Amino acid sequence: MLRPLPFLLSFGFFWMMATGRSAAEDEKNVDPLLSEAKLAFHDGRTDEALKLAGRAIEADPKSVAPRFLRGLFHETLNRHAEAIADFDGVIELDPPNAGAYDHRGSEQFRLGQIDESIADFDKAIELDPARERAHWKRGISYYYAGKFEQGRKQFEGYQTVDDNDVAVMNELFWNSPHTVRYGRAENLYGHAEIAAYRTVRKTKLDTVITTFGRDFAFAFTEARTKGSDRRGRQSHTWVRTDQGWRIVAAHVSNMEESS
Repeated sequence: MLRPLPFLLSFGFFWMMATGRSAAEDEKNVDPLLSEAKLAFHDGRTDEALKLAGRAIEADPKSVAPRFLRGLFHETLNRHAEAIADFDGVIELDPPNAGAYDHRGSEQFRLGQIDESIADFDKAIELDPARERAHWKRGISYYYAGKFEQGRKQFEGYQTVDDNDVAVMNELFWNSPHTVRYGRAENLYGHAEIAAYRTVRKTKLDTVITTFGRDFAFAFTEARTKGSDRRGRQSHTWVRTDQGWRIVAAHVSNMEESS
């Protein structure tokens, strides 16, 4: 069963986040068709949604928004070649569109075109450097390309957050009541509890990443809490979701001090 995608119902906000500007100008001539397409897709009428997006493209061939939206539809439906074609069209119309490069990179990866996916992710980050910190998709691509050191550094991004980046860590944890984090002195159940607890900062000592297939990975990190000599361990279970790579389970423990 197709899962509803909230961002499709608030496409104006999503578009601004993906491209860095408002979609108002792009949608001015095709807004009714786009609204119908988003609603149809949300309701599971995917064929109708694709047809409506196609009609919007025909109505305004130079508008970026309809092609981007249809690309998202294809991406969600795992129609990778069709999604790439639409994101190609977006980039042709709007070369500095970081979101299109990012999504095309994801689709390249799913087709096994690893080098191409890295090139697209690199371009997306070049255009929008704010994406780099949490770009785990590029980390996975690095590993598949045999670029293990670059992959390790990419995955370590979440260990370098400072006091102003708590929102990044909260974003990387699966927003679900089923997410679990076992800590040194606390057991946290659900995203809300985990987000409320996160205050301690750590110094990373070492990290090992192990991937299984394209959608599952483990991250193991040894760290030291700032102000303490005691070593701790963290393990994160990562799963690729509709929203990208997310931590679905985490465990934290301390090493026993030797006598």
